[in-house]
Amino acid sequence: MIATENIPSVRGAAQAYGLSFTPGTWVESIQITKGAGSVVNGYESIAGQINAELQKPANSDKLFVNLYGASSKRLEINTQYNTQLNKKWSTGIFVHGNSQQEEHDVNNDNFLDMPLYNQINLMNRWQYIDNENGIVAFMNLRYLNDEKQTGELDFDPDTDNLTTNAWGSEINTQRYEFSGKLGYVNPELPWQSVGMQLAVSNHQQDSYFGLRVYDIEHNSIYSNIIYNSIIGDSRHKIKTGLDFTQDSYNELVEDTDYVHKDNSVGGFFEYNFDDLDKFNLTAGVRADYHNRLGFFLTPRVHARYRPWAKSALRVSFGRGKRAANIFAENQNLFASSREINIQRSASGDIYGLDPEIAWNYGVSFMQGFNIFSRKAELIFDYYRTDFQNQVVVDWENPQEISFYNLDGDSFANSFQTEFSYNPAERLDLRMAYKFYDVQTKYQTGTKIKPLIPEHRVFANLSYETEIKNNSQWKFDATYNWLGEQRFPSTATNPEEFQLGEYSPSLSTLNAQITRVFSNRFEIYVGGENMTNVRQDRPILAAEDPFGEYFDSTLVYGPVFGNLYYAGFRFKLN
Repeated sequence: MIATENIPSVRGAAQAYGLSFTPGTWVESIQITKGAGSVVNGYESIAGQINAELQKPANSDKLFVNLYGASSKRLEINTQYNTQLNKKWSTGIFVHGNSQQEEHDVNNDNFLDMPLYNQINLMNRWQYIDNENGIVAFMNLRYLNDEKQTGELDFDPDTDNLTTNAWGSEINTQRYEFSGKLGYVNPELPWQSVGMQLAVSNHQQDSYFGLRVYDIEHNSIYSNIIYNSIIGDSRHKIKTGLDFTQDSYNELVEDTDYVHKDNSVGGFFEYNFDDLDKFNLTAGVRADYHNRLGFFLTPRVHARYRPWAKSALRVSFGRGKRAANIFAENQNLFASSREINIQRSASGDIYGLDPEIAWNYGVSFMQGFNIFSRKAELIFDYYRTDFQNQVVVDWENPQEISFYNLDGDSFANSFQTEFSYNPAERLDLRMAYKFYDVQTKYQTGTKIKPLIPEHRVFANLSYETEIKNNSQWKFDATYNWLGEQRFPSTATNPEEFQLGEYSPSLSTLNAQITRVFSNRFEIYVGGENMTNVRQDRPILAAEDPFGEYFDSTLVYGPVFGNLYYAGFRFKLN
């Protein structure tokens, strides 16, 4: 689950592109929960939760401007203006725009290596604080317009759309959002509070891919009320409340309409015990009724124990359930010549498929220590997800993509080890290795999920000089290595349109240098994919895009190559 200020945001129609709808400069902080997450935030989370907190008008810079330009001719501007209207009210205007209008075809396949796009993203944010009466409130109004174009170099969207003159695609999205939060903390009993949230959005995407049309409109309402208190003393905390969600979908897939509504109402209770020393336990359960999923319970438990100094042992388990939106979540399928095959069940939903249900279990251990009197930390994580049912997305026939309910075992094992070290003053090193084993029972047998590397290595090194007269230098370098990835079978294609069983491994290097001139102004330069790694043949049968073997879904690495950029940040406090 991906949420913005604990309101689910990247879901439904926004599933494919929603991460690009919140600019990084708007984000104040990010919280990551490994495992099933809290029952307070819903029943859909299975393997984790990411929550982004946005900048607060009352304590953010009065003016912030960030201008960015890249060697690909990408331009981006971010600006924020915050003002305090009186002792209680503050407001902020947030503006983001980005554009990429230069055509690139490094591998000479006559297809754009990256989309052409324009995005304008606006938000007006209000904050109310009344400390005397214990009231805090936020209101957000947001508007997004996002336009993307991809396809052949000679594609003209004014004359060639939905024709065989040239293969092209446009994805145009408009999104309107309102969200509000109201919180009350009892001034006399500060452990007692009530919070309410409301979010309403309209998401309209009109798109086509070659000769295929995919349009979706998604109207969503999300609301909840949460009560916080204690039992006896502050070691025993409780959260309880109700939430209501309504999602209305209207999809046009080629010439077929899929119209449906999802309504759910639920209640939850969560208990937290903290002995204020070594042990912390959070256990919760929620009960929900969904018009298509029926009545179901969702239990989740998280525990943390500190066996000795600078250590933490965490365990968790929990259940998640969700209705898949198969087209919104797999829009890349339209950019191929594969036939769509939905193998429906008698008890299925609008698509003829049953809900996804999974259990997640995990354990994590962290140990802090010193190396040559400098701080270091070592973390080991292991998490497993077992699916009771899964909507299987089967790419194993190169002329077809099939959706069907799981018949057998499907699981994901994730092991990660992370090492952090501060070898010198203002110098930080972080390294990580991840093993990801994701296997699904397809109709042709149990196989590793395609295009997911089993092995990954990450390393980051950052250094900051001492601050003198409010100025300093910052250096940052990040290395990523991805192991081989399994291709779905192309064995029945003609030999010239066949791929091997696995992709090669690859590595990329990113780096950035920032010069801080004062507490108001700084400039930065950097590079992405400085090793210039490229997948030379990302599209099968690019020379015949309307033929039966065309497939642009088998991308395992960078297509464009290296990229360099520069920008500046200016702020007034």
